[in-house]
Amino acid sequence: MELEKLEKDIINSITDTITHIKKQIYWEDISSFCLYTDESFMSLSLLFNTKLYFEKTRDNNHPLTNKYSPAEWFSETITENDDEYLYKNIAFSSVSSMMMEFSISDYFENNKDRNNISETCINAMINCIKNDIFQKPESTIYLFMLSDNYHKENLLNWNKNLNTQSIRKEFFKWINEEL
Repeated sequence: MELEKLEKDIINSITDTITHIKKQIYWEDISSFCLYTDESFMSLSLLFNTKLYFEKTRDNNHPLTNKYSPAEWFSETITENDDEYLYKNIAFSSVSSMMMEFSISDYFENNKDRNNISETCINAMINCIKNDIFQKPESTIYLFMLSDNYHKENLLNWNKNLNTQSIRKEFFKWINEEL
């Protein structure tokens, strides 16, 4: 897979998604973003959460779980009737096609190539954060995750350069106490 092209396309997809959601009424309330893929790298999407949704769904027994579990976030409640663009993941359609092609190729079984895809996704997020694509305050949470992959070391390594020190500490606490 051509990783430079993939990274550029991911950055463009994030930018297009942000441009779209900036027009939504919940934009100002967004507090978290996650570049999210599955274990097979068959697709990619940008999930997000709002402060209001987090407060509404918070579990007092596991207070950090919904905060750091993108599958539980606001964006996962959006239906096709609410927002077809987000529901169908239109901004990421070409990226997801490239990733699907990779996932069914002979290279997929090679851990080095899988790690390169993860690093490319993380680099795209770092680029977007540094270039203020998200246009959010420093307290915003940024993540890269694979669905159903809760390998603590991977989670820490993937996300260590995406967030402030205070968010990293809280993320570490979530991993060690609630995961």
